[in-house]
Amino acid sequence: MAKVKELYTIIVTNYNTNDEYIRTSLDSVFIQDYPNIQLIITDDGSNNINKSDIKKYIAQHKGKNIKKVDYIFHDTNTGTVKILNEALKKSIGDYILFFASDDKLATKIVISNFYSEFIKNRNVNIVTAQWKNCDEDLNIISNYVNKKRSLKYNNSSIKKQYFKMCCSNLYGSGATSYRKLTFEKYGFFNEKYFLLEDWPYWLYLLSNNEKIYYADFDGLLHRNGGVSKIATPARGKFYNEILTTFSDEIMPNLNQFNLMKKIKILNSYNFHINEYSRAIDTKFYKDNLYSVINSNKVLKYLWYVNKITPHIGIKIEILLKYNKIIPITVIFTIVLDFIIVNIINFSSKNSLFLVCILLYILQYWLVNIMNNTYQIIKRKKK
Repeated sequence: MAKVKELYTIIVTNYNTNDEYIRTSLDSVFIQDYPNIQLIITDDGSNNINKSDIKKYIAQHKGKNIKKVDYIFHDTNTGTVKILNEALKKSIGDYILFFASDDKLATKIVISNFYSEFIKNRNVNIVTAQWKNCDEDLNIISNYVNKKRSLKYNNSSIKKQYFKMCCSNLYGSGATSYRKLTFEKYGFFNEKYFLLEDWPYWLYLLSNNEKIYYADFDGLLHRNGGVSKIATPARGKFYNEILTTFSDEIMPNLNQFNLMKKIKILNSYNFHINEYSRAIDTKFYKDNLYSVINSNKVLKYLWYVNKITPHIGIKIEILLKYNKIIPITVIFTIVLDFIIVNIINFSSKNSLFLVCILLYILQYWLVNIMNNTYQIIKRKKK
């Protein structure tokens, strides 16, 4: 007898989404080839939804793979984070995926793909996939997740993934699945946030050495708009919560990074402050940013150097990483020049200058040959 696959909970969250979008979202669950699904539908106080129609549609269209259906309907809007936590407490599946009712699962094998990744990687508790940015008709525009970079994070240290997550949110919430034990071990989403559940929680997980694993398949089709299309107060709340994530979750942990990484994180914080200043009052966050910068003299100096010559630190880092020939040649030339000046008595400054130039050219040529030879040998060994 074939082993029955574990129960998978899918949570579809709704707030003021039109009936057509909800049906499209539910249909993407019904067509899943995974045979054992709990479906939870939430509505957070929508003013345009007939809840009995939703129940009727589910009853008429769900297949045998939907083993259990639960509903959480609020009369008033309590926020994405709170109602999602309520749904998580009601989930009984071994694995959990949730997404908004104006989006849809990308293919009929999304849940099977997630399940396979969890089975293959027994020590992985969070798996994320590709999140596709789409237009209103769900025609694909672009990928949200950087595939090449995310695959590298799978094999890199958690600290590196955590640093990158401190700079920006790397993944798409609706294309991310969890083992239920993740919430049992670390608790639920932080309810001091109203709309933003994913980024603060992922920072918390990574800071506790819980890696987020990227699997290379399409997980979700996301209709662009979301917060940008809702009322201005809610949009402002969302912007405030992104900046609060910087001020409350990232800034207190900044000292674990080196100076150049600190500058990168602070640049990202500053960028978001400037972007959102057109919509909300960002004075508190600006003050928070500069209080962090002014707390360290070296950091303060580097920050203002970076302001005068933007991204100078990144440029030096790139130079050292991708063109090692130049700094190596400069170092060797300085050492040789020092030796030669102390051995040979040059008759004029012009002759000394000429010797220095010739030495640099000669050494650059030799170092370049040595580097090319090393790369050829390295490729042959592979």
